[in-house]
Amino acid sequence: MCAALCLAAVLLVGCQTGSPHLAENGEAFESLGSCTNTCEFANDGICDDGGPNSFSRSCNIGTDCGDCGIRVTHDSGVDDDDGDSASSAIDSDAAEDDEPVDSPDGVDDSTSDANGDDATDNDSVDSDEDVIDDETEPTDTGETEGDSGGGLGGGFGGGGIGGGPTGGDPFDEPAKEPVVTPENGNYSAKYVVLQDTSEAELMVRVGDIDNLNNGFEDYFDPFSGNITPPHDFPWALDPQDPDGTDRIMVVTSYGDRAAEETDGYTRDTSRPENAVRPITLEYGLEGRALAGAIIQIFIDDLQAPRWGADYKITINGLRARFMESRLNVLDQDGPVGQLISIDVPDEFMPEVSSGRLELKIDDLTTGAGDGYAVDFVKLLINPYSVLQTGEVVGQVIDAATGDPIEGATVVSGGSTSDVTDANGEYVLDNVPAGLAIVEVTREGYEPLTQSVTLIEEDAAQLDFELSVSQ
Repeated sequence: MCAALCLAAVLLVGCQTGSPHLAENGEAFESLGSCTNTCEFANDGICDDGGPNSFSRSCNIGTDCGDCGIRVTHDSGVDDDDGDSASSAIDSDAAEDDEPVDSPDGVDDSTSDANGDDATDNDSVDSDEDVIDDETEPTDTGETEGDSGGGLGGGFGGGGIGGGPTGGDPFDEPAKEPVVTPENGNYSAKYVVLQDTSEAELMVRVGDIDNLNNGFEDYFDPFSGNITPPHDFPWALDPQDPDGTDRIMVVTSYGDRAAEETDGYTRDTSRPENAVRPITLEYGLEGRALAGAIIQIFIDDLQAPRWGADYKITINGLRARFMESRLNVLDQDGPVGQLISIDVPDEFMPEVSSGRLELKIDDLTTGAGDGYAVDFVKLLINPYSVLQTGEVVGQVIDAATGDPIEGATVVSGGSTSDVTDANGEYVLDNVPAGLAIVEVTREGYEPLTQSVTLIEEDAAQLDFELSVSQ
């Protein structure tokens, strides 16, 4: 642990060595420069104390130590609540990478077989693909000064050492080989178009698959439905990342609020760097007739219910209410990411057929202190099926009486649906893995939307209590 926090700790009171101390809830240390809190990151995104599947997280003085409400203090006894719990510690693990970085300035029309066996370099993408690819590396501009706040990392008020929208170390790619998959292409490529994959006639992806420049653990599959472990923030930006990806964005309507009324992403970044930016996908249909489309977003730390945000989402300037009803129920607990899949309804097929989608996720009215980030957006045109799926099961009952409700329509994503039986039970098969967003409607009742983490080849339980319409 000392290796990760040594610089920050030694400037304060020194890094504690030896066995980590498992802090009791609310326990304060007056002279401890860092701590380790052992928590289990459950599927619902809540950090629970202990457990056989627990892992360790570190924090600095004055920052949350995990999501369990434990805080380390130093003299001042700082104690403000924060939905984003991972510290913005110094990234000491970044290393230079000799791999080229893709950018939108050139087009590589080379192809390889569906299994990636014919690839000649790490920037090629498989399966009849068109990749916008530039064989240049990002410029190392050196360490920059933060825009606001002092101290070390975002956990000490943003700015300074730690990188990200408010300044810090330049972006360095992780020193490891990029993953190449037939369905998703080269993870390090920032713009990918694949034809005739096992999932769809056409796959379009904007944004590299790299967990917001933090990188994924070797074991982690971003399409499996699992939630990423919490990561440090702010992070160093890559100037070649497509606009709107791999950066913290704070809603346009945000105004000055007390620290306890904002999340860490909001407090630790500043305008104009954290302004909301649209994400644009461009592609050619090559005469294809459209039969359907699915949008997949790997989104991080969107917490609309917690901070009172009301996201308005547009596609090519048109209000995409089918996405709003799903994203506004998200409460991702802290700086963690997860995949969301949403079917595009028929009324938006003309936009898909245009060959250009501009997606914008913003809150223009509430002033909420909610920041979020998008790792990548993936569009499946004329999908066959999403490979990694699971099952959502549950029961729908009357909130007042507890009686099961028969005949309620249960929908996930927009196309996977079922109708409850006499016991109020439903089963949704082949739901894309990730954060499954499920909506229930029944005449005479208020509709209700909830979310649940769904791991591939697994089943998730999600019950509903409907209230009678007023």
